Amino acid sequence: MHAALRAPAETSAPASSPAALVLRALSPPPPRQFLTANTHVAFVGVGWVSLAALVTAFSLTACSDPGIVFLEPFNEADEADGLESGSGGGKTADGKKCPANWRYCGQCELMRPPSAQHCYECGMCVTELDHHCPWTGKCIGSRTIRFFNTFLCLLLGHIMYTVVLVVIYTTRAR
Repeated sequence: MHAALRAPAETSAPASSPAALVLRALSPPPPRQFLTANTHVAFVGVGWVSLAALVTAFSLTACSDPGIVFLEPFNEADEADGLESGSGGGKTADGKKCPANWRYCGQCELMRPPSAQHCYECGMCVTELDHHCPWTGKCIGSRTIRFFNTFLCLLLGHIMYTVVLVVIYTTRAR
């Protein structure tokens, strides 16, 4: 038989290795397999609910706007509120009005509020920038910090669930 047509050799870890047990615990197994091991149905349900909540919190973190500062942050009605007249406001290079405490960002070429910082990974100014998360690929800012903290708490809970599942597997195997 030609070498390209042959089935690949098994290179995975044996079923009793710690890595295999962790991978097995992270992926929700079929309920029938758990029920034959005398595991309660609620334990399987908790795993599915934990995984669904974790994926939802991750999706909300990764797909929400972190609080990006746009080029046109205010309109002409702001002038009537006293941003320019008498409050020490200034003008941008384009001649647009802005509050006095706003700063110019050279990378974005816009005026940003004092609570905004420039993210050098994204190339944008974000309001109340906490950090740029490599796992979500986005900035964690004023609008996504709640989702990110929820994601971290749910991740901790799912990891604890996984550890309990690994302990149950290893103690029943003996």
